[in-house]
Amino acid sequence: MKEIKFRTSFMRRLRNAEHFDFYEIIYTHITWNVQLPSMLLASWNLFKEVFSRENIIYKRYVRQYDTRLVREAHAERRRSYVGLKLFVEAAAYNSTPAVKPAAKELLRVLANYPGIYRAPMTEASAMIRSLVQDLELPRYAALVSLVGVGQAVERFKQDNENFILRYTNRACNEEEEKLIGTLYNLRKETDRSFDNLAQAVNVVYRINEMQAEKDPETIETLSELIRFVNSYIRQYETIYTRRNPKFHPGRFRNGEEDLPTESLPAESL
Repeated sequence: MKEIKFRTSFMRRLRNAEHFDFYEIIYTHITWNVQLPSMLLASWNLFKEVFSRENIIYKRYVRQYDTRLVREAHAERRRSYVGLKLFVEAAAYNSTPAVKPAAKELLRVLANYPGIYRAPMTEASAMIRSLVQDLELPRYAALVSLVGVGQAVERFKQDNENFILRYTNRACNEEEEKLIGTLYNLRKETDRSFDNLAQAVNVVYRINEMQAEKDPETIETLSELIRFVNSYIRQYETIYTRRNPKFHPGRFRNGEEDLPTESLPAESL
């Protein structure tokens, strides 16, 4: 009799990308190609809910999207600072009588914040805001205009605000991740929820097989699903066997696969 041959113990051996890919393929296949019997909908909905959370955390884990945006924004405002400083320094060598002293005065303002370029991100944000506020004071705003660095100051200001926004967004997203859970724990939850779905599929298939009048639609639907899932289980067993020759698919001990003792992949922690 056909059945899904799924073991959560094996899934713990897969790398994060393999683990996610295995479930995403099955999730997509069922969503688009399988009309599950009503008796399986509760188990299916539970799996969908749990896997959706792993989907969120895994993609953030892989891309580290928020951190990349923060680093890019920080680098951009540092470039803006260097550009502003170079413009003012160049103006200090200007032969125009009014421009040269104005530029030197602005350099003294910049010198009040010597640690901006190398300061930690959050400290740099506060220093940049203070510097820009100084440059926007009436006594310095006129000098900024005279030297011709108004656009450079505005760009520096906007780049700093952009960094602060992205830094705040990352903090909010990290808090959301704490509420959703860690990838390590979500992997285990996904395994349990899919194991529940797989066992439910097996039970419904067996019940239908034992009926005097079998439902041909159930046979066709679940047979195809069992074949599809088992094919991917075998595929990932093959992948894992190449990595660990000591693993032998199909060997069981006390109801579980006889797997070599090893910890989860480091990237799963």
